[in-house]
Amino acid sequence: MAKSRAVINPNLGLYTDRANIALDRRMLQDGFNFRIKEGRPSNLNLGWTRFEPDITLNGPVRLIDNFFIRGATEKLIFGTDTDLYVYDAAGHTVDFITPQYDAGTAAASGTAVTGTGTDWDPNVKAGDEIHFGDANFTDPLGTWFLILTRNSDTSLTLTTSAGTVADGPYTIRKKFTGDACDIWVTDTFVNASPSTEDEWWATNGTDTIVRWNGTDLTVEEMSGSLGFTCKVLRVYSNMLIFGNLTQGGTVLPTDIINSNVGEPQNVTSGLSEQFKVHGGIDPIANMLPIGDTLTIYSGLEFAGRLTVAQFVGDPLIFTFRHAVTAIGPIAVKALADYGDYHTFIGHDSQYQFDGATAKETSRQVWRDFIRQQDPVRTCKTFAFFDDENGDLIWVMPSTVDPGSGDEASPPSRAVGEHYLEEVGDHEHPHSLRRFAFTAQGYFTQASGLTWDQLTEAWNSYNFSWNDKFFFAAFPLILVGDSDGKIYTLNTSQDGDGVALPSFHSQDGRPRPGRRFDYPDGRL
Repeated sequence: MAKSRAVINPNLGLYTDRANIALDRRMLQDGFNFRIKEGRPSNLNLGWTRFEPDITLNGPVRLIDNFFIRGATEKLIFGTDTDLYVYDAAGHTVDFITPQYDAGTAAASGTAVTGTGTDWDPNVKAGDEIHFGDANFTDPLGTWFLILTRNSDTSLTLTTSAGTVADGPYTIRKKFTGDACDIWVTDTFVNASPSTEDEWWATNGTDTIVRWNGTDLTVEEMSGSLGFTCKVLRVYSNMLIFGNLTQGGTVLPTDIINSNVGEPQNVTSGLSEQFKVHGGIDPIANMLPIGDTLTIYSGLEFAGRLTVAQFVGDPLIFTFRHAVTAIGPIAVKALADYGDYHTFIGHDSQYQFDGATAKETSRQVWRDFIRQQDPVRTCKTFAFFDDENGDLIWVMPSTVDPGSGDEASPPSRAVGEHYLEEVGDHEHPHSLRRFAFTAQGYFTQASGLTWDQLTEAWNSYNFSWNDKFFFAAFPLILVGDSDGKIYTLNTSQDGDGVALPSFHSQDGRPRPGRRFDYPDGRL
């Protein structure tokens, strides 16, 4: 008779809210670099490896996003504080899609640049970069010079000498001005009118809103046509909703503007209107749909509130219902969308919202972890799903991170919430893992991995031969770090080729976990 491997008593993960004597034998008091999978602690595939070793962005990675265009190739987009890039899978390179200015011609003598037929005021600013010899230049590996001052429509001063450059074509890259807490928020509008194209929209909350059709060399700045900037945007009911506005120099943190139906650029006619979502001081942090309603999350530095909006058409356009007060997310991306409900990290715990009510969840870990958050870097909190492992990963900078208190420092760890684990009446099991990354996204693997591409003996791998990880169309999880490097998550070692040490503790005494070369991966 075959021996049963059924998990009779599944592990309940970390419980940091109670004394040792109060721990169930299935609860863990401490642990690092493990996940709960199929009822057991496991340390398999918690590492990462370089996605493209030759690609390094020009600053901390703040955005990894996908633009899926109907009938076309997926566009993988990266972002830093200053630039946007698109990935070229064929060339294994990236190109800038940052807005440009290249009208007229330019000549240089040392640090002095003189333009002919140029209109650099106000189209160019200090901090932008110029390349000589080519218009529409997008290569990050090209020669770029930093602009120190814009003196007039036809005069610039550089920070370093460009030597002598004859009058000719040039490209000025109009860099973004955001910092670590200016969070990129993006969405895709399908079959937008009047372009009839799919459009990718993005905002960092500080600079002009941009859009891209996936074929133009660069994104298009929308400041002139919209007349405002925003902190967040979201597609809802075939409209583009802009929230937390700055309009005519006035900050309107609780206002939204909806575009006309089907026309994301049209914010002045048709069904387009402007609304104040609530009368409090809590700024709009993000917006996520649930069914046919839109939940508007307000909070950030304040306690927050949750407002539910529903599109009802002319003449009201929207109805608003204040569902919850004194609760809201601590960061723009401190939210996870399960489809029929959302979870978010508040100022005192984790909460679940189903469109009607909010309830506290997973207090066994979040009451403790939230006490450890670094208030200087709370804005960097974000969440993402690892569907392959049934994990929801929460990244929250804490006071135990190296460099804590410095806004530029990355996080060092993340909390894993294992939402597919069946644990009866208990909350989802949680774990803790090393995680020093500043952004996350996905990329569809274009080709499968074949036997001749393996670099080690097959018995050294901990994947099954028929695992979908090896096949084309598998979505890789990408992460980016503060050095501008991109990695693939869920490999067997860290970026330096070293297995991650792991342990778990049920009674305060660490129990070392097995290393990655053990086949079953159990701790």
